[in-house]
Amino acid sequence: MCGTSLKTINNIIHKDLELDTRRKGKVHKLTPFHMKNRATNARKLYEEHLAGSRSEYTATLDEAWMYVTYCNGIRKICYIKRGNQVPDNWVHQCSETFLKGFMVVGVMTGRGVLPLIKVPSKVKVNSEFYIECVLKPVIEQLKDLYPGEMDKVFLHHDKASSHTSNKTQQFLQEMKDTLGLNFIRNSDIPVKSPDASPLDFYGFGMLKQRLFNRRPKTEAGLWKAAQEEWSNVSLSKVKEVFAAWKVRCREIAKKKGKHIEHMKKIHEIMDSMEEDTIQLSPKEANSDDPEASSSIKLPEYNLRPRSIQNRIDSEIKRRELPKRSPKSKPKPAPLSKYRRKTANARERTRMQEINTAFERLRNVVPHYKDGADNSKLPKITTLRLAVNYIAELTHILNQSDDNTSGHPAADSLESSLHLFMEDDDSSSLDFGSGLLQDSCLLESDGESIQLSDELTL
Repeated sequence: MCGTSLKTINNIIHKDLELDTRRKGKVHKLTPFHMKNRATNARKLYEEHLAGSRSEYTATLDEAWMYVTYCNGIRKICYIKRGNQVPDNWVHQCSETFLKGFMVVGVMTGRGVLPLIKVPSKVKVNSEFYIECVLKPVIEQLKDLYPGEMDKVFLHHDKASSHTSNKTQQFLQEMKDTLGLNFIRNSDIPVKSPDASPLDFYGFGMLKQRLFNRRPKTEAGLWKAAQEEWSNVSLSKVKEVFAAWKVRCREIAKKKGKHIEHMKKIHEIMDSMEEDTIQLSPKEANSDDPEASSSIKLPEYNLRPRSIQNRIDSEIKRRELPKRSPKSKPKPAPLSKYRRKTANARERTRMQEINTAFERLRNVVPHYKDGADNSKLPKITTLRLAVNYIAELTHILNQSDDNTSGHPAADSLESSLHLFMEDDDSSSLDFGSGLLQDSCLLESDGESIQLSDELTL
């Protein structure tokens, strides 16, 4: 586009500007929350479970897919002499078929790798499968690998849904209570951190590279080749990987959770371990493990004292701050003028309807003879009088017709009202014909209302 040859551009970049070409790493997109979580949990993972000789008792597991296309590798480049054409048979042919493969579970411990676990096809990897077919067999193998030391073992996995489900966490808690097995809590797992998982940054990538030169063409052959290559991972290589795991956790914490895949020393850590040893931190230098102090030496680690000082400073500041008073609940927004008037009118209409209904009820229940106004009776008293009045009338109607008294209705009402009689000095009731000449009080809520000498219906 600019009229300059590619060779000239390369000379300018590499010779004149003295720049090197680096490939950009493909990483997860991180938010501020992810970076804070990575920094905190990577530091905690190192300090509590990886520092010193504690990494020997750490077991990490993960799942990955293996495909037949990983084998029978064909290079995608070729070399020819300048001026010659590419032969017709130097092509990379690909068939459009569904990939043949299966999922495997790999486990790497501080004392070597455990055999791969093959996940059957058409099986959903949920919490039930993870517990029955992965965790239980792995725990049995860990018992043989760490006899009498299960209380020191720490189990690490990523944040897959089958790993963090309540059922899985309950099972691991039972294992902790019975065997003493320690496991990573859901809140302590670094999110979006394949760069802090040995099986992601080394284990499965190494396995796929080694399968490139193998020649199986079926899933059975792929499974056999994968088992053989995985079993060839030596204990010394595992220790190198775990040492790189420690360095990665430190770098993530130092970078405050940001990506570290672009750092050259992260990718060269494996080669540097094979050639030279790395200096141990003060804590690891004083470790009682002779093998760790002689073969694996890590860079001096200054993060932990700094983090402790930061915690002390933050605790002092927190104590110096005045205690905050509880926040009062926010008041609801006031109603508009129109809505307030509408609500008031609706409430007035409702109360008018209730008052009208009580007024009609007062007109049909017995009232005072001496001219007292029934409208002054409380609403609850009116309801009680109506209930008692209806009950007594119902009782009279249900009585048998065998009563031979001259006034059967009045006699029945007189006998039914005996529960309300309290003294002989009260005024008498009259239901319109002077049939009842006894003293009676009708009870209401908490008080007795004395009725006058005559009640009219």
